[in-house]
Amino acid sequence: MAVILMMLSVLVWSVYPVIAAWGLEEISVPDFLFWSLTSSIVAAWIFLKISPSARRVKYKTFFQHDRKVQGMLLLYVVAFLGSQICLLGSFAFITEAGATIAYETWPIFAMYVTPLLMKKSWEVIPRRDYIFAVIALIGVCFILYPELQSDFLLREDVKFWHYGAILLPLLGGLCMAFATAFMGSAAHMAEVKGHPIVSLLSLRVALGWLFIPVTGIVALVWPSAPSTYTPENVLAMIFVGMFILTLGGMFYYWALLKATRTNINVLWYFVPLFSAVWFWWTGISEVTDYIIIGAILIISSNLLITTRADKKMAYMATLISLLVVGIYCYFTEGTRMEEDYYEAIGVPVVFFVILAAFTMDRLIRRDQKEESLGVRVMHNVIRNKKIPSKYKKLLIDAVINILRTKDTDVINAHYKKIMTVKYDYYEKIASDLDQLVLSKIHNTNFGDLFVTALVGIVTVGVTIAFREPEFVADAFSIGMTGAAVFLFFSIVDLSNMRRTFHLDFNEKGIRELSKDVRRSHDSDIILSSILIFLLLTAFTGLLWYKHF
Repeated sequence: MAVILMMLSVLVWSVYPVIAAWGLEEISVPDFLFWSLTSSIVAAWIFLKISPSARRVKYKTFFQHDRKVQGMLLLYVVAFLGSQICLLGSFAFITEAGATIAYETWPIFAMYVTPLLMKKSWEVIPRRDYIFAVIALIGVCFILYPELQSDFLLREDVKFWHYGAILLPLLGGLCMAFATAFMGSAAHMAEVKGHPIVSLLSLRVALGWLFIPVTGIVALVWPSAPSTYTPENVLAMIFVGMFILTLGGMFYYWALLKATRTNINVLWYFVPLFSAVWFWWTGISEVTDYIIIGAILIISSNLLITTRADKKMAYMATLISLLVVGIYCYFTEGTRMEEDYYEAIGVPVVFFVILAAFTMDRLIRRDQKEESLGVRVMHNVIRNKKIPSKYKKLLIDAVINILRTKDTDVINAHYKKIMTVKYDYYEKIASDLDQLVLSKIHNTNFGDLFVTALVGIVTVGVTIAFREPEFVADAFSIGMTGAAVFLFFSIVDLSNMRRTFHLDFNEKGIRELSKDVRRSHDSDIILSSILIFLLLTAFTGLLWYKHF
């Protein structure tokens, strides 16, 4: 149910920028927003009055909400209007499709805005998400770079501040991030328990007391040419208000309330993709290669931030390498070499694979040995009836903490704790315990990683730099680079796995899997598989366009 509701919201909202771009040809931005929002409020009021649920439950009007909720709603109105004015206003200066995709960076801005507003801290944001945020901003740069050659910026009277017009979608995305945070907070405080539709509709109607006067004032004072109203324009604004702003918004928040998993948001990132298709299909806006590459970077970043299919570095590094090398191969030509290209790259490839295989095998064997020693030590502690319960707990906790770290100082601290226990209690496990500690202090040899990385860089460099100027060679370079990056970072992941142990023991012998491995990742894996397929399809299409 939640997926269906979210997809309905996605389809409805993807049409919004296309209809808005068409309607703004004869209507000013404030006028378009005023009549669209008025239609939305009226539609919500009608839906609320005819809803059977609304007759059975008591909901609050705007003036019945406390001042905190009213304040949140006011902030939402200001932020939402700011976001729409920036987005729709940018259509006059840059490509509509590019502006729409750049605007869809708002979920990434929301990732920073929401914790800052709700928890007054950014500490809850994983470090890897900062990398993906940077990738998304690079995608925005790809979209906005061609706009520097637009007619608006090539005029003789252009000033430096005029270049700020191309940043309007980005500013709109930032405003939308604030609006989402304010609306989420207000919806949570004003929720009618067990009646999500009534909650959403009543809150929408309550917003009318703010939306209509604020947008009306903005429309009156906004310096623009008079709007020309036609039956088509009026129908477009009514459609936007009733079906997009009201039903689209209701489907979105209803999907969030119905969803059992937070990654339902990942479906939202197909909005800019569908919007670009509608722009291209209707001929309103051209979809260039820069826009496609920017969309790839922005949508990929959003998906990677939302989904958690695989937390290992190999997965993330491989996807980033596909993005980087795919873009590089699209904009550059390979250097034809006199020798056979595939024979030339065969030598470094063989050396790299051999080095990676030996290093990975050594790490896997060491990790298995340490887990075996740790499990044997803890089972012997549990079976030994001579050991008091408090010492059993101390020994088991110390062994688990040793298994879950690579830090020599931490290992030494827990080893000293074990030494405080009377030797007679752990005499039978002393040998295994010492072997475990000695094995844990042997980290991955830096020389192994350095040589493997060096050979890997040579492999990737030769593959990319000396590729043939043809479709197959470009595609091979992208795939080969992804494989080499995956192998190298798999070694790093195997080294990091030496600080993981997925069993929880206690002194009574009760054992269970850790919480971090009990959660099902099936949906994340499916979504990530779709992401990889879309990346490969997109770059295949770009390379085909380049060569043919």
